[in-house]
Amino acid sequence: MARRDSKVKQHILVTTVAMIGESGPAKVHVADVARRASVGIPTIYYHFESRAKLIAEAQSVRYEETIRPVRELMDEIEVALTDEDEDGFWEAVDRYVALVWTPSQVHGKYEVGTLLLDGSLDADVRDALFGAMDRQYRRWLDVVVAAQARGWFTPRVDGEALTSLFWSASVGQILATNSAYKTLTPEVMVDLFRDIVRA
Repeated sequence: MARRDSKVKQHILVTTVAMIGESGPAKVHVADVARRASVGIPTIYYHFESRAKLIAEAQSVRYEETIRPVRELMDEIEVALTDEDEDGFWEAVDRYVALVWTPSQVHGKYEVGTLLLDGSLDADVRDALFGAMDRQYRRWLDVVVAAQARGWFTPRVDGEALTSLFWSASVGQILATNSAYKTLTPEVMVDLFRDIVRA
């Protein structure tokens, strides 16, 4: 029975994730989720103690889906560092910087930012999301330190300042992309990142 319950819960979550993507969390109601998922309202409350918990778990799933490609590239970067593969490292770093600066990624980053600022978000889910972001940030700091130790990044660049600059700037791209000044292409950002770390 537990396996069936798990499948039903997953189906409800997938349905809720899709509905949030279509109209935002404020417009997702339990009755609508139940109708679309073809389950009863009591079934939803069996798996999720409240609408807030349902929305929070669905938003957490959306966050994980949004950042999966970024995490996969971080894995490649770390493997290249471990293998002392400088060419592979730079190729993965270039793809990472280009990815986070690609206009199609803006919507996902906007969703993550909106999610973290959502006052109705479940506190446990918010803490988990901030923890995940902290871990990703820490991974970048470790990459910078390791790359500097290998002589791949200039030692003159402060690792935390570099990480903070590109981390916050990629989120700020949301504004830049919607601005009349749209010259910050992924290629420009890759070149800028390389210019800074190899100066």
